[in-house]
Amino acid sequence: MRDTLGREITYLRISLTDRCNLRCVYCMPPEGVNKREHREILSLEEMEEIARAAAALGVRKIRLTGGRWCGGGCCPSAVGCGTSPSWRS
Repeated sequence: MRDTLGREITYLRISLTDRCNLRCVYCMPPEGVNKREHREILSLEEMEEIARAAAALGVRKIRLTGGRWCGGGCCPSAVGCGTSPSWRS
């Protein structure tokens, strides 16, 4: 998979929330983003499906993002799909 400049895409960032408290320049515009209803956010199963599809297209590294709340131990099941070798198959 390649971007519009012809560079190979080998990594993917998946945000676990739209309520991230960090303002990283690569995912948060200066004006912020509109908050979403919970039903509009991807489920963990949908995130896993995206990760598997990306791996099939050559992605070798996936970063789960979402801000400081991710460090509180609230998303071990989400992280689990990325640490298991089976997510690539």
